[in-house]
Amino acid sequence: MTIKLLDLFRTFSNQTRIKIVTMLMDNFLTASEIASLLQIDLSTVYRQCSK
Repeated sequence: MTIKLLDLFRTFSNQTRIKIVTMLMDNFLTASEIASLLQIDLSTVYRQCSK
């Protein structure tokens, strides 16, 4: 799998996405668990993960 450099920069250009990726590196979490731990809306988690 080849990741384009631009896509990589886009992924890590948002602080929320960085937090989500970091959390998922250590644990298997549901979107609801991520939203709860970060104290953000569930729709925000879905939006950040879909980009």
